Amino acid sequence: MSKVLIFGCGGHAVSCFEVLKCEGHEIAGFVKKSDEKLDKKNIIRFNLSPQIPIFSETDDLMKISSKAIIGIGQIKTCEPRKNLFKKLSLDGFDLINVISSQANVSKYTSLGKGVFIFKEAIINANVSIGNNCIINTGSIIEHDCNISNDCHVSVGSIINGNVDVGAGTFIGSGAVIKNGITIGDSCVISAGKYVSKNVPSGTILK
Repeated sequence: MSKVLIFGCGGHAVSCFEVLKCEGHEIAGFVKKSDEKLDKKNIIRFNLSPQIPIFSETDDLMKISSKAIIGIGQIKTCEPRKNLFKKLSLDGFDLINVISSQANVSKYTSLGKGVFIFKEAIINANVSIGNNCIINTGSIIEHDCNISNDCHVSVGSIINGNVDVGAGTFIGSGAVIKNGITIGDSCVISAGKYVSKNVPSGTILK
């Protein structure tokens, strides 16, 4: 497999790093913002793999690798991931899909670009997942769901059948979405919430 750049230097980037390594990808390096200073926690993380370089976004990254993943997470807003996805696409990067071999993804699932599916996620038949989505560890997406662009389905959440999730929405850890529900764009469903009614765009369910 060709080398992959990881854009981001936080905890989510490290989680992505592990899955990429497990799936046999070679890591070209991590990419930080030009003005970003790595704190002690970051440094300790990257000492786990001291052979992996850290580049700046101002470096000539296409000469290093044209394949990339977005290694920044999403909770309050999708805008940082959304903007980075747009920029990297315009710059000509190939934003690859990554599926952990420990995930169970139906062959009848449709994936956009730049989708990252973590360990033990389950995605059943006739599910559509848009661009730049995170399907995190142990989450379940049942049949006939639509997950729009720039969404994060967080750890251990359950989306039952025939649910439509709008663009840029965050589904928190352990949340449960009843079957047939529509969730609008740019919503935040907090951890552990049970959603039994449609949710208008821009709603924050605490």
